[in-house]
Amino acid sequence: MSDKSINGRDPITPSKVASYLKAKVSHVVQGDVPPHVFQDRKDSCLSCSFLVVDKADEIGFCGKCGCGRADGARLTNKLKMPKVSCPEGRWQESKGQKA
Repeated sequence: MSDKSINGRDPITPSKVASYLKAKVSHVVQGDVPPHVFQDRKDSCLSCSFLVVDKADEIGFCGKCGCGRADGARLTNKLKMPKVSCPEGRWQESKGQKA
């Protein structure tokens, strides 16, 4: 069997699951990052060569992180999450507005 999943995305690994849960829990507990952090992240992604433009999302998807194109991987959602960082080091984790 190939190292790619049936749908063509990278396979799901324990580290990807742990990273997603960390991000999701931070969003539930801390809320969205402040608007200026979201905008800085968005601007950085829009100028990145790994940006995958897709009509399914206003911003698109990251072609580097390996999250695929699931709803949770949409940059419109992902950039709001406090415990998410850019795989290229363009931006780091932040605190949410409730923190």
